[in-house]
Amino acid sequence: MGPFFMMKNILKKNRLDQIECSRGHKGQEYSYEYDFLAGAKLLLYFDIKIGDDDILINPSCEFIDFKNPLDEDLKKLTLAYLKLLDGVAVEAILRIGLKEFDYFLRVDPKISSFSYYSSELYKILEIGEFISKIFVSKAEETPFFDINIDGIFSDLSFSEQVEFFEEFLAKYVYTKEFFSGQSFEFQDLNEKQFIISYSGEPFPKNIFSFIEKKLHDVFSIAQEVYFKHNQG
Repeated sequence: MGPFFMMKNILKKNRLDQIECSRGHKGQEYSYEYDFLAGAKLLLYFDIKIGDDDILINPSCEFIDFKNPLDEDLKKLTLAYLKLLDGVAVEAILRIGLKEFDYFLRVDPKISSFSYYSSELYKILEIGEFISKIFVSKAEETPFFDINIDGIFSDLSFSEQVEFFEEFLAKYVYTKEFFSGQSFEFQDLNEKQFIISYSGEPFPKNIFSFIEKKLHDVFSIAQEVYFKHNQG
């Protein structure tokens, strides 16, 4: 049986074969299984790093569990789309649509890479929606702490600090899939440190960096964040 979703009829002149795309590897920090086309699944791999303003990703994938063979150009397009997402802030993924993907593949900036935008191309873009949902929560869109209304965090009572910290966790931490199974507790805030205890599996350092940066951004604190691991 021939491959499903032949892409030759929609591809025009493009630089698909010139783009260096890496397939996924198990050395990357996170992996998720994703239902793709023709009964195939993608095993998505990515690392994250903390940029100045956001989480940045470098995704790749493997194609697994074929019920029907996939067209090689479809595989190349999928890998090229993930290459386009390399280094993109997770909150910007949904702003990369077929127009951006088209321009990314063009040899001549004035000539489209595609004869038309097929349903298979939209299916490729849904991978980005899937990745975005892993990291971005709608709850994050509404700020809950305003220093001009709620006051300086260090001047609040301990009970108020605990309450705001719990809301911080609910919005920015517990909504992330890779934070499941861990719990945090606010311990103290002094002139030098914002002290947090946590239980559960240890985190990679970049996850601590993500939490620390969010705490600084949300509460406008200058103290170093100290994470104390409860191993009991």
